[in-house]
Amino acid sequence: MPHQPRIHAPDLYYHVYARGNNKEPIFFEDADYHRFLNNLENYREDLHYKLFGYCLLPNHFHLLLQVKSTPLSNIMQILMTAYTMYINKKYQRVGHVFQGRYQSIVIEKETYLLQVHRYIHLNPVKSGLARLPEEYLWSSYSQYFKETIDKPQIETNEMLELFSNNPDNQKMLFREFTLSGVDNEFDPLKEHVRGILGGPKLVRKLTKMLRGAHP
Repeated sequence: MPHQPRIHAPDLYYHVYARGNNKEPIFFEDADYHRFLNNLENYREDLHYKLFGYCLLPNHFHLLLQVKSTPLSNIMQILMTAYTMYINKKYQRVGHVFQGRYQSIVIEKETYLLQVHRYIHLNPVKSGLARLPEEYLWSSYSQYFKETIDKPQIETNEMLELFSNNPDNQKMLFREFTLSGVDNEFDPLKEHVRGILGGPKLVRKLTKMLRGAHP
């Protein structure tokens, strides 16, 4: 079956996810999580992307980012190749670390960005890895409440401003919104239409782009 073409246009938001080969782990110890996060930060400026959220789980990861001039396919090829080389060298193994190509969904900011953001941060809770999202070490959730020096830069202000123009209320509303999704069944991996999650106007526009795109 042929691969679905990738959509690229500056300023698009993407939910990106990839799983370990044969559903095997891709992170084996804390140093591996740190390496992946370091790569996210080290390549961020050169590849011109903004990072709004991430969650690294033992056998897969989720990213929420916005691209500029560099296509997502180039960004992910560099990130995943660098990490694969690191894992194979460290653990003296060969072959694939990830299961095929990464998967991506274009997210419309006005309609679905906050829902996808919440979905990513609630992954550890729904997987039984943490009781609350702030208890999970390998996601960006806690970075919305305090500064960190060992994590990639997150565009927290831009996301928090979607909740309120009043800085005093933003974090409280963000937390309430996130926790309200614990019993929510929303799953972008099931809701998207041909890799697009947005209103009818965006779907029509990007579907037209897809018809002329190449894998």
